[in-house]
Amino acid sequence: MYLKIVSEYVAPWALVNEDIPIHFIWKPEPSLKTVRVKLPSEFSVVQVLNAEEYSFDPQDNQLSIDCNSLKSNNYFGLIVRSLKKYRKTLVRRPIETSFISHDIVLASRTINATIVRPKLRIAEAPKNLIIDDRVNPRKLFNLTVAHSGLGTAQIKTRVTTHGKIVSSTDSLFLEILKDLFEDVLKQERAEETLEPKSHGFRLDEKWLQATTQEIERYIRKGNIPPEMRREATNRVLQLIENQKTKERVFRLIYTRLRSLLLGALLYYMDRYPEEDIDLPHGGTRTIFRSEVNKLVVRFDYMDSMNNRYSPVRAIINIDDRRTKKDKMFQAPINVRWKREAIEF
Repeated sequence: MYLKIVSEYVAPWALVNEDIPIHFIWKPEPSLKTVRVKLPSEFSVVQVLNAEEYSFDPQDNQLSIDCNSLKSNNYFGLIVRSLKKYRKTLVRRPIETSFISHDIVLASRTINATIVRPKLRIAEAPKNLIIDDRVNPRKLFNLTVAHSGLGTAQIKTRVTTHGKIVSSTDSLFLEILKDLFEDVLKQERAEETLEPKSHGFRLDEKWLQATTQEIERYIRKGNIPPEMRREATNRVLQLIENQKTKERVFRLIYTRLRSLLLGALLYYMDRYPEEDIDLPHGGTRTIFRSEVNKLVVRFDYMDSMNNRYSPVRAIINIDDRRTKKDKMFQAPINVRWKREAIEF
């Protein structure tokens, strides 16, 4: 006796805890009595399709279906999941299916479920850095992080020293503050009125009001771009504190927000710098006021199924030669993303 399998299917790949649909279609065979499916030990059954009744042996992780319970006599399907996070970026696990008639195997199939994951690796990072009064903070911390595997890696970067977090994620506000300061000071030097230019569309007024208030709060708290000199910051604060110039500065913020929305693609690309890389919090900058001798740059990440993976770290020894070590120091973490081949 022989059973002809007409069609078989398994999802091409899946993340941990993601549904893996499987099905078989065969040429009807009245003598077929049982379909048995043996799953890898780390797999679970989510749903059995086209079968009103089935039995499951947890010891062998095996599923048995009485063919009399099949609603259609030539089709069987199921949905399974892998519960294990593997170290490799791609793992194939066998699912063995047997079609049986009175203890005689009419046909058997082994299909491989492919489980994937994203994976990060610190490819390049400085081991020792000098910070002094002449250093350019924007070009100080440069790292290369390699990513491999499948599935989008959602990454959050943070920097610690002596067990304390000394970093914050870049935000829309810090992105526009530098442009805002430059526009305000440039127009003031040119003795021009701080009037906005029209871009032909309007922003939601409530959103604009809330955003400008948030920007003012950032400025007053001293959360400013490291590129801006303190004199420039003080001048902008003076303009905000004066009622007449404050209104014009806020109108300029309105113009700058319009410009940023027109350039929203760049903002999007900053958070999705490469395929399969998602930085939902944007870039990261390190901020500290006291002397430091070591920084740990840590990348926490998870996939789109919220499976968290072991973080990767870069340890950087710091020779802090600043004359005023209690002065706030800010520097962005510049990351170059490098795609690597999948690890089998």
